[in-house]
Amino acid sequence: SGNVRKVTGERISVRSFHASNGKLAYIYTSHRHPSILHFENEYDPNPKVEGTDAEHFTVDGKDAWLMLSSRDAPTVLAIHGGPQTAYGYAFSIEFNFLHDNGFNVLFGNPRGSDSYGDEFAEGCIGDWGGKDLEDVLAFADHAIKEFGLKDNFAITGGSYGGYMTNAAIVKTDRFKCAVSERCVSNLM
Repeated sequence: SGNVRKVTGERISVRSFHASNGKLAYIYTSHRHPSILHFENEYDPNPKVEGTDAEHFTVDGKDAWLMLSSRDAPTVLAIHGGPQTAYGYAFSIEFNFLHDNGFNVLFGNPRGSDSYGDEFAEGCIGDWGGKDLEDVLAFADHAIKEFGLKDNFAITGGSYGGYMTNAAIVKTDRFKCAVSERCVSNLM
């Protein structure tokens, strides 16, 4: 009919869906749940697994989230792979493990991430570890100012995030620890 109707809740990420005969089924994730099947009712195949909500904020229009354990706790700054992918409202076993073990977890979408249009996604082409790293550092600066965190940060990421971790530790001495996971280290 051309009419648009919202059918999902807020703060979720739909992973798959199927529509047939006027009915819709979809599977979604959130910071709190790995997966929920929605079809007329909701089914949680992991009822004993519950994650932690993250506080959402933006820095110059770029989304970021903080899972706060304690203002005095060390903070792990996580950078996604890609760069053309994006963090959002999805469950992360790694982030929940870190949070449950006393760390704050900070994650966001720097230049090069998906979900903000082509120009934004192309924003780090030929400049990995440049303006995108400035965005990542701005997330940390904002979290310190907005949430009163200590400037006690570790940095980590996989693939492109590993590359960014490597770039960060040679461009700044701000991080107390760095874990570069399955990093892209040879762009040749």
